[in-house]
Amino acid sequence: MCIRDRFYYNLAFSQKLLKLWHEAVANFQKVLELQPQIKEAYNELGQIYLHMGQSAKARQYWQKALEMDHSFSEAAARLADSYRSENRQLAREELEKVTRNFENEPLGWYYLGEVYFEAANFPGAWKAAMKAKELAPASDEARVLLGKLSLAEKQDGNARIYFEKAALLNPYNVAALIGVADIDSRNGNYEKAQSYYQRIMEIDPQNFDAHHNYAEMLYRQGRMAEALDEFRQAVILNPDSAEVSCNLGIVLKDCLLYTSPSPRD
Repeated sequence: MCIRDRFYYNLAFSQKLLKLWHEAVANFQKVLELQPQIKEAYNELGQIYLHMGQSAKARQYWQKALEMDHSFSEAAARLADSYRSENRQLAREELEKVTRNFENEPLGWYYLGEVYFEAANFPGAWKAAMKAKELAPASDEARVLLGKLSLAEKQDGNARIYFEKAALLNPYNVAALIGVADIDSRNGNYEKAQSYYQRIMEIDPQNFDAHHNYAEMLYRQGRMAEALDEFRQAVILNPDSAEVSCNLGIVLKDCLLYTSPSPRD
């Protein structure tokens, strides 16, 4: 890349990290106008369009990247995983192909582990997640998956180790922080849990799980007014959650703010 190409590429990448999707798209497009053979720009555009909910368009960019370089394993892994929300079986089949064709691509193994985990194929998920960690020792995402697998097998101690390591590798990994917070909350380590929940809400104020799980912890502690505030926020973030609406009703009743129609004489 020349200086001008690199300027727009770095600007677009920074905007992507800040979730300024439209600005990032515009600048990656400028990169491709200047230098159409930059496969990494197509890969980045695919990721952005997937975040924007446009999976079909995302696939077009990954396919373009692969047309330019058939050995571009990251694009192949992302393309295969993009089918997961629509057709998990197809995603699994495509990811299994990716791990066969690109045995040393950690992203393919990580995505395959996620698909196996969602299907409750825990032996397959363990194998894939461990392979991803082996190939990418600094991967916080692989450790979050290993933490989730440990929780599924009721190994809270091991899960905490994986989540804490993931958070050390990436202090902004919300899934890792929630994992640690929830374990502390369940074990009665409320002060530690609170610090993690508050950290998550600083990073991602709109995180439903953080507000909901923190609210449940506050309720167990008898901190009703605070729990009420957090349950209300959780309902705003996810009004379709019947569980949260029910919990909010319970807290309102316990706070003597819940009123029901008086029986008629």
